[in-house]
Amino acid sequence: MDNLARLKNILETVLEIAAKGVRLAIQIYQNVWLFLHTRIPILGALVKRHVKNPSTVFIDAAIFILVVYIGFGILGFIQIYPKKAETPLANNLSELYPFPAAKVDATLVWSHQFLARLNFLNTFSRQAPNDSTNRPPTDSELRKRVLEGLIEDRVIYLEAQKRRVGVTGEELKIAFDKQGDPNEIKQKVGKLYNMTLIEYQQILAEQILKEKVKNSVLVRWHLRHILTLDLASANEAKKQVATGKDFAEVAKTFSQDAKTVTNGGDIGFWRKGELSAQIAPGLEEAVAKLTVNQVSDPVQTQFGYQVIQLLERSDGVDQSYEDWYKEALAKHKVKRYIKI
Repeated sequence: MDNLARLKNILETVLEIAAKGVRLAIQIYQNVWLFLHTRIPILGALVKRHVKNPSTVFIDAAIFILVVYIGFGILGFIQIYPKKAETPLANNLSELYPFPAAKVDATLVWSHQFLARLNFLNTFSRQAPNDSTNRPPTDSELRKRVLEGLIEDRVIYLEAQKRRVGVTGEELKIAFDKQGDPNEIKQKVGKLYNMTLIEYQQILAEQILKEKVKNSVLVRWHLRHILTLDLASANEAKKQVATGKDFAEVAKTFSQDAKTVTNGGDIGFWRKGELSAQIAPGLEEAVAKLTVNQVSDPVQTQFGYQVIQLLERSDGVDQSYEDWYKEALAKHKVKRYIKI
């Protein structure tokens, strides 16, 4: 009985407190409503409307939500286009509203993609060491670089679809695993670019797709070389190969390139324009004249003297990537919405 009496007292106390709370809430509501009703007459009209027809509550709520959505949409439009804002507000609104940054044929590049990529580069630029020899890009130059890069990604995607080229999950996994430990990668890209691991994997997939499209479209040369520090050694190496000695064996004897001497001087596949950009224009000119298995005369480069052999020449367009992309871009209808 004592337990029942104690429980009864507790329930009575709880009910009394609840009743006081309800009375207090009603009093506060009445006072607040009286204040708002006198200051904002439209609220009184709304209440009368809702009391008369309760279903109008849902209609008015929907109208209110729509007005708020449109209002923030207008704010987002102003932030992203005329003001060219790169603020957290602009980023958040670009995620909520479908504001396009550019259009390539019938496909869109979205403003949230543009602002995210811009944020990556801005974060990296702020942490990069000052280099007096290289002027950092201006905001306008950076915005243009990001926008044109996203357009290039879209063009590559469309060209890949045309050629039925894609990136498999296994290819992405292999490329990702080559980068190192996932936790270290996560910390590194987060610190350098303010980028998540998923965003990094997306960019990595785009890079793989770009390389696969290049390989499917452009001519590639498979080369091996012998690098010497003086012309006499290069001439002797060329002479021994010309008399029938195996190129790989001659490379082991003469080549000063420690990275390739153990694999017969193989330097892999190169596309037009890459040798000129990375080694020397003269070397690319010499390679372009070779037939398969032919060996070049010694060519002087910044590294010394190089004797090159063309092992394989793939089918494809005999252009640099830059020239091919310029022509490919011209075949697509591109419209840019973001201001630079």
